[in-house]
Amino acid sequence: MFTRQKIFLIVLGGLFMLPTTAFAQIERARIFIASDSNEFAGFAGGNEVQGQGADWAIGNSRPRQTTLTDDMVFSTCIGDWRDPDNWIERMRITQNGNVGIGTTNPGTKLDIKASATIGPITFSGSGLNDMATGGIPTLSDTINYRVQIDGIGTPDTFRWSNDGGSTWIELVAITGFAQLLEAGIFVTFGATTGHTLYDYWDFTVTVVNPLQIKNAADTNLLKLYNNGVVEFGNLSHYYTNDLWNFAAEGNAGPGAFVDTIYAGDGPTGFYSLKARGTLTSPTIVNADDSLGLYGCFGFDGEKPVHAAEIGFQVEGAPSLDNMPARIIFFTNPGGGSEAIERMRITSEGKVGIGTTDPQYTLDVEGYVQAQGYYTGDIVFQKNGSNLWRMFEDEDGLYIESIKTGKVYKLALQEVEK
Repeated sequence: MFTRQKIFLIVLGGLFMLPTTAFAQIERARIFIASDSNEFAGFAGGNEVQGQGADWAIGNSRPRQTTLTDDMVFSTCIGDWRDPDNWIERMRITQNGNVGIGTTNPGTKLDIKASATIGPITFSGSGLNDMATGGIPTLSDTINYRVQIDGIGTPDTFRWSNDGGSTWIELVAITGFAQLLEAGIFVTFGATTGHTLYDYWDFTVTVVNPLQIKNAADTNLLKLYNNGVVEFGNLSHYYTNDLWNFAAEGNAGPGAFVDTIYAGDGPTGFYSLKARGTLTSPTIVNADDSLGLYGCFGFDGEKPVHAAEIGFQVEGAPSLDNMPARIIFFTNPGGGSEAIERMRITSEGKVGIGTTDPQYTLDVEGYVQAQGYYTGDIVFQKNGSNLWRMFEDEDGLYIESIKTGKVYKLALQEVEK
């Protein structure tokens, strides 16, 4: 048995295999690996080490490379270890201590780069097979794509699907140039005409998101997606178009809010975005959906109590470029009650106080006190029915019976002030 020994392994001509049993004989040893030529120097191992095969390596580069570094490079083999292209770098520790995963040039202490790759194309059909893919995908999940010739003409047209052909998204005229499908994924046809109707191409975009942290129950605590979304449990947060976004999926709260901060003259604000569906496949909202809430709570000595709130809701049936909405104001009357509606503004601009269905520009159910006001016609109601209308002209004041249509002129008498 060897103890307190210094063992020098000089690696000549590339990959050197040392059986793991050799290390079992050494205690407290220092092992130095160096290269006297422009070749890989490091450790390699795997299930077939003694049979001249290798699955992993740690060294100054990927095995069988002629470009060496001063870094520690961790790599795995995806095929024949003798083929340099089969060695894929997985992690690197640079001389200055930066750690890179998915990147060969880490610029920070921990630099993680996600991977999203477009897989090979499978063509199904009998006609012209001339479609290619490209781009840098920014998807958050792996997706199966299908592109199908859907029209023959000058030019031909195609449609595409992001669920393998179950649903189709749009019809596109072939240009002969790179054409965007979504999320940084392009397709290019070699010819604009001459294709066969309903021929199609399948390919998969495989996404490996950069970071995920789970608890002991295998529940996601933190997940960073390739498209920039950061998910905390069921709450997602992302930064796009100068906006910080927080999004909750499912029934996990009042919805999403966005805090926007601008360095220029524009205003700051809080915005809410509501969609049905999922974070990655949103769908249109429904009538009466809550679009957002801004509420306040007060602590009563034991717990928070709902004090006041402003709510925003869809009013009517929404559609493309059409989103009618109302605003509702709530306050808490006290006495152990919840906050209740006090006023609303409809999508037509009608304001209701004490009523949830205002019929006029200002519709008040209750008494109104004012020191003075300017008005036109005055309509008198009783039990919700319009009974009399008072109006005027240059000659005097009049009262009209709304039920009979008869009009009466008021007799006016001048008095001393």
